[in-house]
Amino acid sequence: MHGPAAVGGRWRVWFVLLAFACSFLGMTWAYREYTVAHSDAAKTRAAYEAALRDQAQQQEELLRLRERNQALEEALAQQRAVVNQAQTLTNTAQSQTVADQATQQELARQLRVLQQENGRLKQDLAFFQGTIPKGGIKAGVALRGFEAQRIAPTQVHWQALVVQPVKNAKAWTGQLNLTVAGTLAEQAWSQSPVDGPVGVNLVQFVRLQGVITVPAEAQLQSISARLTQGKRVIAVQTYKFK
Repeated sequence: MHGPAAVGGRWRVWFVLLAFACSFLGMTWAYREYTVAHSDAAKTRAAYEAALRDQAQQQEELLRLRERNQALEEALAQQRAVVNQAQTLTNTAQSQTVADQATQQELARQLRVLQQENGRLKQDLAFFQGTIPKGGIKAGVALRGFEAQRIAPTQVHWQALVVQPVKNAKAWTGQLNLTVAGTLAEQAWSQSPVDGPVGVNLVQFVRLQGVITVPAEAQLQSISARLTQGKRVIAVQTYKFK
């Protein structure tokens, strides 16, 4: 038989063993939790470091992209400068071409004006030379160089020179009466300007010209010019159409 002391000793041994087992289990659980926590921390640190590396790579890539973009912008600016310079040169050349064309056109216009003026001067010279009488110049008012031309079916242009070839001539006033003659509808026909006689005012000479309206069907034969002063006839000339 075992006594109470022996029973109490066995309980103490079991209690110590139970306490040791619990302590061991606690330490094992704590070590396991520490290992898991340490592993999670390591994974977190590795992920953080990987994220930092990715961020650094992204920053480097962004920097390279910015540098490339800046280089492209500089190249584009240079191309724009070249294009602007070329456009400026083109505009300048076009402006110069337009100016040259305008100058040439103006010179051509002036040349045409001079040629027309030269033609009129030649006509005037020939007209005045034709009015000089072969027998010499006589004193007094005279009618010279009267001639006409049918310039259109209904228009006859005429011209004449009235002269007073004397030194210190006085002013002279008279009239020039015009009459066109021919046939119309196979009948004799004549006509004077509807405006009446042409007034003549001169000191030494005056050149007269005008246009008479006639029927388009009229066959013109002649046109007469009669220079008068009041009721006195000074001179008469007749031009026959060819």
